[in-house]
Amino acid sequence: CEENLSNYTEFYKQKNYVDAYNPWSYLFNEAPKRTKNIYIHGPRILKGVIKLEADAIRKAVLIDSLLAIYDQRNTFYPGSEAKVIGSKGADMYKYMKGTTEGLQGSHQVLRTSFEMGGNESSAIVLNYYFLATTKLVQAKVLKVEDLIALFSDLSSVIAYKEAQLNQDIYNAELDLEALSSKDKKSLKRNKKELTTLSDVKGNLEKTLAP
Repeated sequence: CEENLSNYTEFYKQKNYVDAYNPWSYLFNEAPKRTKNIYIHGPRILKGVIKLEADAIRKAVLIDSLLAIYDQRNTFYPGSEAKVIGSKGADMYKYMKGTTEGLQGSHQVLRTSFEMGGNESSAIVLNYYFLATTKLVQAKVLKVEDLIALFSDLSSVIAYKEAQLNQDIYNAELDLEALSSKDKKSLKRNKKELTTLSDVKGNLEKTLAP
């Protein structure tokens, strides 16, 4: 267990995700509570392997493994369910949007995340939830009215989050020199999230306009 942990961690630091996969997989299957990093690093490792996989059947198996990471994380490290389910839904959209069934699956998971997270939903969840809904409207699975109703719901959450983030950023920048390294990282994350929210809002409006 410790040998695999050491090996996968070293390969992960080198961004060598292909060689990190097998030792990481051992921990995921045999020692699922050894460290939370199994679930923090796992998605990046799987995505690195999926990116290089040419065989369609093997790629589908790897995508299933990627999605299983989020389920297992919520089993062994609960407490951030809405966020984790949202990440799962976003990846489902990225890898499975080519079929109506895949879109419906991602839409359902993203909706669950949004209903659980509410105003705390991340910009990524808001974006992919809207994109999945848009594609299902285009596929005649959902109605335009569903998209308009969702636009209203998401817009109110974005407005709330923008106000909250702007306030947090303002408070943090009042005395930059007094910020700890942890606070500086938080400030950087908040600025990035605010920029992403702005992009999402623009995408929503551009998509709905036609």
